Amino acid sequence: MNNLVNIGLIITYLLLGISALAAIGLPLIYFIKNFNFAKAKNSFLSIIILLVVFLITYFISSGDVSLIDEKFGISATGFKLIGGSIITTYILVIGAFIVAVYSEATNKMK
Repeated sequence: MNNLVNIGLIITYLLLGISALAAIGLPLIYFIKNFNFAKAKNSFLSIIILLVVFLITYFISSGDVSLIDEKFGISATGFKLIGGSIITTYILVIGAFIVAVYSEATNKMK
């Protein structure tokens, strides 16, 4: 019974990896084949903004390593990376919520 679970997990991880590669790779191939700078400008701008937000949150996050982090072998740099990622996620979720509320409010006023 335990072997069936292991095989099922391996197949699940394999299919997840294939689908992740397809979800990232196929649009990237399409983007490279049909490259148009005027259309790609917004994509590049979004990526640059995301990188800037992440860098800001990385530098403002704390690098203090607690006992729990030392137990799991997380360095100060890794701790800053995790903290920056969490803060970036918070900012993006709050931003998406604000955009959704603003979009609905402007649609109701029309």
